[in-house]
Amino acid sequence: MRPRMWEGPGGGVWAVVAGAAMAVLVLAGPGSDAQAQTFNDAIQGALQNQCSGLSGPLGSYQGTLATICTNIPAVSGTSAGASIASQTMRQQGADQRRIQLRLEEQRQANREGGVLAASADPSFQLGKLGLFITGEGDWVRKDVTRFEPGFSSDTGGVIVGADYRALPSLTAGLALSYLHTHGDFNGNNGHFNTDAFGVTLYGSVTPLPNLFVDGTVGYTLRDYDTVRRASYSAPGNGTGVDGFVQGDTTGNEFRTSVQTGYDFLLGALTVGPRVGVNYSSNAIDSYAERNSSPRNLDTGLQLAYDGQHRESLTTTVGAFASYAISTSIGVFVPQLTGEWVHEYQDDQRVIYFRFREDLGQTKLRFQTDSPDRNYANLGTGVVLVLPKGLQVFLSFRALVGYSDRQAYTANGGLRIGF
Repeated sequence: MRPRMWEGPGGGVWAVVAGAAMAVLVLAGPGSDAQAQTFNDAIQGALQNQCSGLSGPLGSYQGTLATICTNIPAVSGTSAGASIASQTMRQQGADQRRIQLRLEEQRQANREGGVLAASADPSFQLGKLGLFITGEGDWVRKDVTRFEPGFSSDTGGVIVGADYRALPSLTAGLALSYLHTHGDFNGNNGHFNTDAFGVTLYGSVTPLPNLFVDGTVGYTLRDYDTVRRASYSAPGNGTGVDGFVQGDTTGNEFRTSVQTGYDFLLGALTVGPRVGVNYSSNAIDSYAERNSSPRNLDTGLQLAYDGQHRESLTTTVGAFASYAISTSIGVFVPQLTGEWVHEYQDDQRVIYFRFREDLGQTKLRFQTDSPDRNYANLGTGVVLVLPKGLQVFLSFRALVGYSDRQAYTANGGLRIGF
């Protein structure tokens, strides 16, 4: 029995409405739930039924892809590591975070009043010029999700810089950085390496006592190298290929940030709110994969990717606290920080690609994960202010509340004042 809503003269109206709704779902943009598909979905959909998902006629394919499209009626494919951008999400804005941390440490080390300004030597005054070097380690573990593979990665690098106190209320500086990241996809599905070279201009101004504004502008160039497992099998007849393909490309990031805060001085204790805005624009150049192993086995699944682009706009709201402890060797300044981060722009993205051996160059697509909108960063650290303008610092930072990954960062280094 049909529902009553379809009966009578009004039934035609409802049919039109329902038909229009279905059309909207079918024609919805690539980011819609109705159209969302994983990387493996896109591969299998293209190769099923003798490559019915590709537009070229038989004979328009090369190499192993021609064998797949000619002889195999059904294909099951697996792969990993298709979205380079997700592998380095943690590095987005990393340089500006280190600079903000360095400015915070310098403020506390130079604090007049509640914190001994220079060291246990009361006659010493810090110079206007300071040179610093910081080593960093970063560890990330990403869970397997619907749209992206899981991986674990570790990063090591260094940042060196110089800042100059042009006025009592104004400091400006320049920093250069290098970071190397190595990661492995879960389940022996490949690995990736990224080299990042960055430059950052920064400054800090104190328009009122205990009120500050920090700003950064920076650029990072990245070299990407990704090796992923590429395999297919034909259910029933045992036909298949299992190998690895490799892709190399470059990308760049432009970024800027502003953070402001106010410090309440309560004797040796300093505590205050922090508010910031961060923007970055990331681009990854188009690239094509090549056969890698074993012995350059032709999997037929080498791909060519279109360029990728992502933008991020975040706000941070948090608090800072430090406490100065004077000793015979210098002043220890332990610190605690916490911030809540909200993402406004970064969305689930669509990646376009094609098979390299498809002469018809049928364009295919898949989706990335939807980034979390809200998460937090918690940190702790210590600055040791020594005589003769020497400062030693160490900090630890943890990502909290992100749905599919855990991340930890450690920084350590020194600053010499002149």
